[in-house]
Amino acid sequence: DLAGDRTNNMATGGGAFQNLAPIMPIHGPVGFGWPSFCPYAAMLSSSRTKTGAIDSHETGYGLGLSYSSGAFSVGSALQQFRERDGAGIKHTRTEYGLAASYDFGPAKLFSHYMASKHSIPGGAFSKWEHANIGVSVPVSDSLTLMAEYGRNRVKARVYDDTPPNAYLGQIKGHTNYIQFGIRHTF
Repeated sequence: DLAGDRTNNMATGGGAFQNLAPIMPIHGPVGFGWPSFCPYAAMLSSSRTKTGAIDSHETGYGLGLSYSSGAFSVGSALQQFRERDGAGIKHTRTEYGLAASYDFGPAKLFSHYMASKHSIPGGAFSKWEHANIGVSVPVSDSLTLMAEYGRNRVKARVYDDTPPNAYLGQIKGHTNYIQFGIRHTF
């Protein structure tokens, strides 16, 4: 499944947050969304969850905004989670994304950028990023050809988890990819 599917339906009235949700799910029992019958749409979410151990819990919030008018759509999403694990260590995870598409008629151009950063006290962190650009070309009502170029990047700072928490080093890496696909609607 090409990443373009996450933004491909934006021009049909779906907000970008709805399309980013499979990648960046907002967890929690409390959420509110405005109807997307106008060109603007928004979604808010908040949660507090017990994550297993007696003293562990996670709180989070999220915001998604989108604009869709005619052939052009753009949307963004932001969410942050703060967790205290069973050992009392606080972790923070922040995720955000931006997606856009433009339908030229015979072809639709789509693109998105997403990132996730996980921070732990003492300086340890990990950051993941993904960006892509692609095109989808409908061949018939039920068949669409797709092509996409993307880049994934990861970076992490690693510390020993025992005192005095010595700095062990840094991990970096990236991959570039090209994908081709066919989407068939039954």
